[in-house]
Amino acid sequence: MSSEEPVARTNTRLALAVGLVDGYTDQPLRVGEFRAEWSRTSLVKGNEQAAESRIGEPTKPTLTFPDLDIEPVVNPSGYVLLFEADVPEDTDTVAVEVTGGERYVDDERTVDLDAFDPGDDPVETITLQPRPAYPFSAGATLVRGHVFVLGDEDDPADPLVPAEHGRAGVTVTLVEFDRATETVEDGEYVLALTGLTTDDVEDGQVRVDGLPPTLRVESDDLDPVAVSAPLREGLGHQYLFRYDADGTATYWLDTADRWRTT
Repeated sequence: MSSEEPVARTNTRLALAVGLVDGYTDQPLRVGEFRAEWSRTSLVKGNEQAAESRIGEPTKPTLTFPDLDIEPVVNPSGYVLLFEADVPEDTDTVAVEVTGGERYVDDERTVDLDAFDPGDDPVETITLQPRPAYPFSAGATLVRGHVFVLGDEDDPADPLVPAEHGRAGVTVTLVEFDRATETVEDGEYVLALTGLTTDDVEDGQVRVDGLPPTLRVESDDLDPVAVSAPLREGLGHQYLFRYDADGTATYWLDTADRWRTT
């Protein structure tokens, strides 16, 4: 690639700009806080991230356009730019994948290019949800836990092992606050409740119309479960969910000493 080619590319019309936002701080990720890679380099991305983690730095989120054979451009504001010259003719949608690294949950989506109004900037904002290893600030209001799924050979009386029984890709939502995330590879999740107002807190307890918020668990192959989730502002809480082989769902509160049916 000659030194003149990047300049020539930036003179073409913009097809899509993608911005990444930290789901806890609600701040955009800046240049240097993430990677934007050519789809071919994703083949060696795992080795690069492993090397980075070995020197003690957190692995960074990595954005790719997996269906396009291009090297993304990142502008000084931190937007990843895709130009019309990069997109085949008659392309209506663009796939975007973000490997979240050490701090964020992975994200993938398909962006409809025709959905942007003519004259508007074609900007897609991806809010990255924190992984359990995210360095939350002191005093954060957090909901942590695991989702376990037992098989036919598992004894419900045996200890639960995240590496064996944890289920990835399950959506966990604080319903009334519209905060959602997905469980990671060992079934673990974390939700941070930010931006609470005096209307949301009564005597230190998080309330919605006088009641605790609802915590919901769901996925394509599991029946949805919704439980009342008492929360205290500024503290961490643990909610575990278990699906037995017959589909029976139970949950465990950090203030309880037994599994409860939903």
